Amino acid sequence: MKVLIISPNPVFGGAATANMAIAEVLSNNHEVIYCDEYLDGKMIEKKTVNYIVDDYKIHGNKFNIGFKFFRYVKQINPDTIIWGNYMVSIYYILAIMYFGIFKKYKQCYIFHSTALEKNFKGEAIDWIVSFLTIFMDRLIFVSNYTKNSWGTKFFVKLLKKEKHIVIHNPIMLNVNIDKNSKSDFCKISYVGRVSSEKQPDLFCEIAAGDSKIERKYYLWGDGPLENSIKAKYHGTVEFKGFESNMTNIYFNTDILILTSKFENCPMVILEAKKMGIPCIAPRVGGIPEIVSNTIDGELYDTFSIDYIHKMIDKIIKNYDSYSKSCLKNSQEYESLSTLKKWNKTLMFN
Repeated sequence: MKVLIISPNPVFGGAATANMAIAEVLSNNHEVIYCDEYLDGKMIEKKTVNYIVDDYKIHGNKFNIGFKFFRYVKQINPDTIIWGNYMVSIYYILAIMYFGIFKKYKQCYIFHSTALEKNFKGEAIDWIVSFLTIFMDRLIFVSNYTKNSWGTKFFVKLLKKEKHIVIHNPIMLNVNIDKNSKSDFCKISYVGRVSSEKQPDLFCEIAAGDSKIERKYYLWGDGPLENSIKAKYHGTVEFKGFESNMTNIYFNTDILILTSKFENCPMVILEAKKMGIPCIAPRVGGIPEIVSNTIDGELYDTFSIDYIHKMIDKIIKNYDSYSKSCLKNSQEYESLSTLKKWNKTLMFN
């Protein structure tokens, strides 16, 4: 089967990264063309993937109602088009409707999230995307939380429930790190965009309130809040910036901390789990689906610096147990397990 994946702009961060992992998984059984004009070496190395990377300007031709995109798809002639994020699909409403009405190609949506802003603009975008689901053959959600969020939308409910599929994001890291609790320092990391919805300042507050010198706090990532947070917490947190080598991040991490306002299926938790790294995260969105509380991580309901310090103490004391559980529970999200779910989904029976 030939599969064309239309990627979102990399500013979507986790969605773009997750779609690359999905493309890699599908390439084990299918011919995959991954369309993304922004692959500049920062997001991905072309030589390391098993799928075809195409830099057709999917974003540069926004709202182009001419025939460029139609000709592009006709030239590739895929069996299935996977729209990797609802925002990019809005630019190509006419194409989606045409392909759906005339059954030119099978079409799937991947839902990585709902609208980020619950205002008029966000609700309008949700309505348009909901309408476009009429022309889809499958709706793929990265978590049950995401599925339930979209399931209330009028048009989404028109598609048969058996075509609503939940497939959590796959783990593509192939390196195992031997984690144990006997290192001189406990390295605690934040990994992600330094932006308001991720609340990296809360991570820095955790570091600032920790008096134990044997703990080191690292912040990996960049974003709009980077400079202001660096200025405020310089000397408290070691700012690592953007790092494309994920193995390097996890080699220097013993405990992962998330402080996000919301998440759907964060890749960073799954990748850390694969490396035997437990996490501390808020009980929001799809996180409880991929973190077994008190087993391979700790979940909190209300942010409290003192409470999170106690969670850190608990994990350090029982580190080997948490780490082994992470490794065991990560198997569900590895490539072969995810590929079976995708193969079944793309059969279109």
